[in-house]
Amino acid sequence: MRAGQKASPEDVAELRDLTAKVRTGAASKDLAVFFEKHLAYRRRVWELSGNRFLKETLERLVAPLYALYLMRSNFNREGLFQTIEDCLAHQDKTSL
Repeated sequence: MRAGQKASPEDVAELRDLTAKVRTGAASKDLAVFFEKHLAYRRRVWELSGNRFLKETLERLVAPLYALYLMRSNFNREGLFQTIEDCLAHQDKTSL
């Protein structure tokens, strides 16, 4: 069963709210807000997958990358904003 099939209307509303906050952070170029909300979105999707091993593995691998992006934000801001655009495009493809 896919995460979308397990998601309740409340889950979908929560994901849509997080998506809106991700877009707001991206539009305002507020990297901290973008990465905080994008990671929250991803964590919720992982949780909805119902696969504890996948969720734990992704948490160990992906969460440190978000911290790295934030620490490096002063070095290559334009490259980082391209990454943000790529993340938004991917998020649009996976939205419920």
